[in-house]
Amino acid sequence: MKATLSRIAKEAGCSAVTVHKALTNQSGVSAELKNSIITIANRMGYNPPVDTGKNSNANFIYLVDKEYLLKPGEQFYTAIYFYLNEMCMKDNSKLSLLASNDPETTIAYFNTLAETKKVDGIFVGGQIDQEILRYIDGKKIKTVCIDFYSSDYAFDYVYVDNYYSGYLLAKYLIQKGHTKIGYVGNIKISNSIADRYFGYRRALNKYNIEFNKKYSHPFSQYHDIKVDLNDLPTAYICHCDKTAEYMYQYFDAKNIKINDQVSIISFDNTDICETLRPKLTSFGISKEEYSKTAYKLMLQKIKSIDQSSNYIKIDLKLFERDSVKVL
Repeated sequence: MKATLSRIAKEAGCSAVTVHKALTNQSGVSAELKNSIITIANRMGYNPPVDTGKNSNANFIYLVDKEYLLKPGEQFYTAIYFYLNEMCMKDNSKLSLLASNDPETTIAYFNTLAETKKVDGIFVGGQIDQEILRYIDGKKIKTVCIDFYSSDYAFDYVYVDNYYSGYLLAKYLIQKGHTKIGYVGNIKISNSIADRYFGYRRALNKYNIEFNKKYSHPFSQYHDIKVDLNDLPTAYICHCDKTAEYMYQYFDAKNIKINDQVSIISFDNTDICETLRPKLTSFGISKEEYSKTAYKLMLQKIKSIDQSSNYIKIDLKLFERDSVKVL
């Protein structure tokens, strides 16, 4: 049953007006009753209607590692910025872009922004340096992390279950008849790459398929690719579409046909998938949906007196194309 002000009021033993005042941090409600109402609302899973923020004139920052933002071709976090900026403009709010470099430079630039204008909230796109995260956490500014989560910081998070996603992609290949499956991605770079890798390993273990270390590679650039062409797996899981594109280029140079001789599958479902030949099968999400969920959460947090962290998990969808062969 959907949680409403009336249901909360009935359990709290007060009026719906009192519940509204408590949840919007208005005066006229004792601290004891206010805390009781908030506890009941959280237990019932109450989601307050979100003010669209019209004429809010809020100032937000979109913080993202410059390597993610400027990476040619993929543009995953650039798309997130585009949609967030679009929503801010509709609400007469401003979104400043801060491309993270080294911690010292990034923190100094952030301080410059904060001195010239009030910062109402920060959107963090993907994983960034821990020193920067600790600094933001200490500032106690409303922060919503997109495509990244951690239990170390009191932020709010909108993310995907990368572990389960890695498991599902490996399971998909196994169901297509593949038993020699490799993974391409450096698990030391980010939590998402590592989670996808360990999900892949979990699927191999569950289906009694031997893990071959030789088939897993920490490539990050095309020139780093080194594989044994005499002993290839039948399929590779790439940690992102850009890495899959590097594998396409490499195998094309070696006259090895994607799908026919080796299958490739990936994550993120960016525009790259449609430009590659054969078109790339990828596990992804609507960047617009990702952005809308994060923006809605930010507006809720700005208005809420509840300081607990929110973890909102978004489901991925498999976009099947032509890069996987059925054995």
